Amino acid sequence: MRRFIPTLVAFTCLLVCAPAQAKWGHDNECGVSVYPTDTHCYALTGVATPAYATIGYQDAVYASVPECSNREAFVSQEEWAAPKSTLPGGWIEDGEITGAGYCDNKPHIFFDERSPTRNEIINFEESSLPTFPNQYNYFAISDLPEKNGRWYTYWRIPNEGSSWSFFGAWGGGWSAKTLSEEAGMEISDESKPTYEGKTETALTDTTITPPPGWYNWTGAWAEGEEGSTCIGSLGVPGNISTGAC
Repeated sequence: MRRFIPTLVAFTCLLVCAPAQAKWGHDNECGVSVYPTDTHCYALTGVATPAYATIGYQDAVYASVPECSNREAFVSQEEWAAPKSTLPGGWIEDGEITGAGYCDNKPHIFFDERSPTRNEIINFEESSLPTFPNQYNYFAISDLPEKNGRWYTYWRIPNEGSSWSFFGAWGGGWSAKTLSEEAGMEISDESKPTYEGKTETALTDTTITPPPGWYNWTGAWAEGEEGSTCIGSLGVPGNISTGAC
């Protein structure tokens, strides 16, 4: 990520760190390479509000990734948080990813963490079975209730259960509150995918169970890559529609 957090750039490096030629988008800037230049394309919302937890409702409305058999090629609808760490740019993220070796055109749940002290991925998990497209699936990144810098990740599929499922609590070493949060779409592909998605967001300092206790991303900004991605407001700060254009 070029602004607050380098999101799935490091996830791609976990798989294969090989430069590639960007082939679509405005000035052909969209591709799969991450080094020496990041050619992933984004449509996202973000806010710099310290919080103990962030919640993202992610909806992959429709997705078709041309190079889906390539583990480097994907479209994700995700949220990511940057707690303070000894390494600038460290992050934790979760959401749903289409492609990345799976050609079912359906989103797969994933969770990811870049070390707060080392320039490397220390935890990555992706479901082998797809989850449901065209509905909001729920994700949370939380330091509650401990507030000690050991962040937890959760998910919930509404038509499978009414409570959060705990996915993992990883190494610690972070600050108790985030410094910033982002959410939205990331694309890594040398051919233009067909994609529509939606993101709804919330922050909380109390509990990730449903409101009360959640608050909007007040002051959130939104940005799409001109000529490459589309972004629209869903009427609440931090809530956006996304697409490949």
